[in-house]
Amino acid sequence: MKLNELVPIGTAVKELLAKPMKAKTAFKITVATKEVREHMNEFDSQREKLVKEYGTPSETQQGMYTFAVDKGALFTKELEDLLDEEVTIKPFTIKVTDIEDLEVQGETIAVLMPYLVEE
Repeated sequence: MKLNELVPIGTAVKELLAKPMKAKTAFKITVATKEVREHMNEFDSQREKLVKEYGTPSETQQGMYTFAVDKGALFTKELEDLLDEEVTIKPFTIKVTDIEDLEVQGETIAVLMPYLVEE
């Protein structure tokens, strides 16, 4: 799977884990999605390095960056190359019953559909 395919999954997992849930459920989801979260943490780290390398810190908005046209194009190219990297994750599943009481966006469920199982 390409990293760009994993990013939406990682975002959905992050949303799930941000919701209040029973410890047992949180543990199961955390263990099941460990590799996804590890890849996402590394992706976030590399993206932040690229932002700092090619961007200029905003003088008016803390934590924001601006990009000159030429630097923006270089940033975009490197980010696209990064997103094109092949990653491998072990198959995982999340039981629908474990998350049925959580309030989550429909998009989150749509992204996670291939990993949801009913038991």
